[in-house]
Amino acid sequence: MGEFLMQETILFFYACILGVFLGFIFDLFRIFRMAVKCGTFWVFIQDILYFSIITFITFMFLLSYNDGRLRMFILVGELMGSVLYFFSASVIILKSSKLIINITKKVLAVILKPFHKIFNKLSDKISVSKAKTQVKIKKSKIFDKFSLKNITGMVYNKLKFKKNNCD
Repeated sequence: MGEFLMQETILFFYACILGVFLGFIFDLFRIFRMAVKCGTFWVFIQDILYFSIITFITFMFLLSYNDGRLRMFILVGELMGSVLYFFSASVIILKSSKLIINITKKVLAVILKPFHKIFNKLSDKISVSKAKTQVKIKKSKIFDKFSLKNITGMVYNKLKFKKNNCD
């Protein structure tokens, strides 16, 4: 009995360590969301991906350490490990990641500033040429109203031509 309890206790601690790892995986998604602004659809896709990943990892953990049997204390251990991670290391990791992301964005803004100016000038020229093209298209549509009529309907001797050929 004591050996069985010892195995379950070790399995519980392994589950706690796995919970810390699963919390870290969630932080990776959170860091990505800090770096790249995502809409609600992409957050939904990321959440589905996260839950698929942790489900697979938990399943593989259960297969390798508990012969595939799901026990409540394993899930509680994962939950406790992730909660412990979120209130300790996660705070530090997220703050440092936010600092690194902000510094990286500022450096990239300085590096890309000349390219941004060039892009704006090209964009202005393209919009001016687009506006000129649109004006030309509108003018051509106005003149299309006054174009010549259909020539086949304008032939005055069409009936005479058919009479002569039928005879």
